[in-house]
Amino acid sequence: MENSILIILLILTFVILLFLFKSKNVQQTKSAEDKKHEIVLSFKKEMRHFLEQNSNNETQNLAQLKTEYLKQIHTKLHNNIYFTDAEVKKIIQELALM
Repeated sequence: MENSILIILLILTFVILLFLFKSKNVQQTKSAEDKKHEIVLSFKKEMRHFLEQNSNNETQNLAQLKTEYLKQIHTKLHNNIYFTDAEVKKIIQELALM
């Protein structure tokens, strides 16, 4: 009788510990839309920073630098699994108008 109570308590303790460890390891994942939005916001922030750094350059030189920077961003977005070609094109157009 005492052995069965001890076994039940051990099993119950094991189950409770298992439940506690499992609940701590659950991570909140972001949806694809949230990740896309976060990526776009980061590129817009980078573009603003880039334009602030290069605001004293001549207009022609700034246009050339901006074009090169947009090409780099295009490559990064094109290689990203979350974006289609149409979405990349739209984002690049938005960034170009900044």
